[in-house]
Amino acid sequence: MESFVWGGILKAEVRFQLLPRLLFAVLLFLLAPLLFGCSALDAQAAAAPLECFLSLMGTVLLTPLFLPEGDEGIRQTVEARAVSPVRVYLLRLALGVVLLAALVAGFVLLLRCSESEAGLLHFLAAFGDGVFLGGLGLFVLALSRNIALSYMAPLALFALNFTLADNKLGPFALFTLYRGAEGGAVLLDKLVLIGLGLLLTAGALGIREVWRRH
Repeated sequence: MESFVWGGILKAEVRFQLLPRLLFAVLLFLLAPLLFGCSALDAQAAAAPLECFLSLMGTVLLTPLFLPEGDEGIRQTVEARAVSPVRVYLLRLALGVVLLAALVAGFVLLLRCSESEAGLLHFLAAFGDGVFLGGLGLFVLALSRNIALSYMAPLALFALNFTLADNKLGPFALFTLYRGAEGGAVLLDKLVLIGLGLLLTAGALGIREVWRRH
């Protein structure tokens, strides 16, 4: 019975909630080669489309996690289900993270097939930035319950990274690989960003549960 319930939930989530965000993320994927190129790039240049553009897919795929429940009817339907709303949120989160990883990995593969220098570090660079940006937007959404603010916060940080040097942003620096950081430093920076993104996501889930119970 539970597997039947989860099958219905998964089908509804993919069709009505995830598909529009996925289509927008795919649009970013398709635009990246047009804006940055992808042929015969060195390692630093290959990081540009990933860190400076495709990391925004994290905001697209992860930030609107609670958006459907902004509609009172949908919220009541979710809460009336046989499974906890938190488990539904975790399902959405898992789908978003998997799609983010798949799209970033796909672009890294495209770069390699185009004779560019791209590898695991490039994947981690874009994926780490994306998880952090998405987690930040989700945290703001949980606090404010305002979708516009939830998109503005990660976009503001993204823009700030273009205007300030990495050493002024500390752990919130996003474009470290593109700006020439060494492999070990990039690895540490991105693992920190992933950790921060997961902490923000956990905080958002906790805040959402408090709002729901009150």
